[in-house]
Amino acid sequence: MVFISSNTAYRAIPNRAAYSASKGGINSFSKALAVDLGPYGIRCNVVLPGTIKTERWVQMGSKQIVNGTLTPIGDISDFEDIANAAFFFGSDASKNVTGAELILDGGMSCQLYPQLLNDLKRKMM
Repeated sequence: MVFISSNTAYRAIPNRAAYSASKGGINSFSKALAVDLGPYGIRCNVVLPGTIKTERWVQMGSKQIVNGTLTPIGDISDFEDIANAAFFFGSDASKNVTGAELILDGGMSCQLYPQLLNDLKRKMM
């Protein structure tokens, strides 16, 4: 089983409490299923995307709140990135992986705050 969650399960965004809670529930549910179904050879893992380049995201142009300038690697995910992670979890390449989570957010969730804030602070000084 491969579930799709979100990096917001660990890093909340304003006015999205129910969304964040639902994603955290998916992560916990997957772990519980990994324990319960493992003896039957069923693996359960979760893919946690961050912002994804969708048509809507592209159309937002300069109104985008989150984009590659906020991530350590300078980019956000394409659909293929998420599909590749799901394919990995669903294939024999991950035959010994269960109860795992794979975050695909360009490193956004591993930082305390984006480097961009440091750059802006320096410009203001």
